[in-house]
Amino acid sequence: MEKVVLVTGVSSGLGKAFATALLQGGFKVVGTVRKQEAVREFEELRPGSAFARVLDVTDAPEQLAVAVAEIEQNVGLVYALINNAGYGHEGTLEESSMDELRQQFEVNVFGAVAMMKAVLPHMRARREGRILNVTSMGGLHVEATIDLVTTVKALAAKSS
Repeated sequence: MEKVVLVTGVSSGLGKAFATALLQGGFKVVGTVRKQEAVREFEELRPGSAFARVLDVTDAPEQLAVAVAEIEQNVGLVYALINNAGYGHEGTLEESSMDELRQQFEVNVFGAVAMMKAVLPHMRARREGRILNVTSMGGLHVEATIDLVTTVKALAAKSS
């Protein structure tokens, strides 16, 4: 039986690279995208093994739990979660608004935690599963114009 890996944020970048490598390795991959238009493109990577779900990691926790339950029912048991969804914000800390800071935390920290909370009950019940939280070098190396990202990523890396 093929193992199922849930990867958040597969529209581009690392998420797409993780998903492609996993598909090439024989895994079934459920990739999350935020736009309906991205579903077909992802599923065409490997029909029958690549499954897209429109999902935003900042959705209500109940919605995320329903999404994971649907995946387990219709695709297969989620063996691993790759928490990749996130984004960067350029600008110095003092030039960035509090709303921008809050949104960074909502996506890059609380979104990752919400996804873990959605998959963990299933993994614990089976006593099997893996979670990989993707952060960035921003948590280790500071750049002057990305203070906000650095702050958020550092906190996310420390909490993983």
